Amino acid sequence: MHFFEDEWAVPLQKAPIMVLMAGNEEEFGLSSHWIVLVNVTNRFLVYLDPWYKSDQNYIRHISIVGFRRYYTGIALQINM
Repeated sequence: MHFFEDEWAVPLQKAPIMVLMAGNEEEFGLSSHWIVLVNVTNRFLVYLDPWYKSDQNYIRHISIVGFRRYYTGIALQINM
């Protein structure tokens, strides 16, 4: 699934989107893993990341540019 930069906000108003991220070992681990996008603010995506331990902040931010670099193109909207 490919979204242009300004197209993430509209679907996120309806429901979170799970996306598969890869390519940044420090941020996303040795292999790819899922994060959950919850909002877009000021050219940043806000996401929940279960990779972080409970004593760390699992609510994270990534720039749109950074996101596009590590986004695998695989996404799934979580409909309630």
